[in-house]
Amino acid sequence: MKASALLRISVVLLILPLIVVTIVFLRSNDNPAGKRHSADLEYLKSVISIAPLKDPELLFVLMTAFANSNLQGEGAEFFSRRLKRCRRNSSTRQP
Repeated sequence: MKASALLRISVVLLILPLIVVTIVFLRSNDNPAGKRHSADLEYLKSVISIAPLKDPELLFVLMTAFANSNLQGEGAEFFSRRLKRCRRNSSTRQP
């Protein structure tokens, strides 16, 4: 009786750390889609930063990518910097 109880406790103590390690490992790789979006975000940010856009569709695609990646704050900062740069460029062009 004592041997079976001891065996059960030892099995639980061996399995419990394995479960915890597995959960931690799975959580560390939690959002592979976010990593993919990160590459998409970097590409879109670089394309939009090169020159003024003639078609606003890329801006909407970038906004959607920021929202889907749960990076709304970073998106707001990016668009604020972009807006300031556009205002600065337009004020230097006008006499």
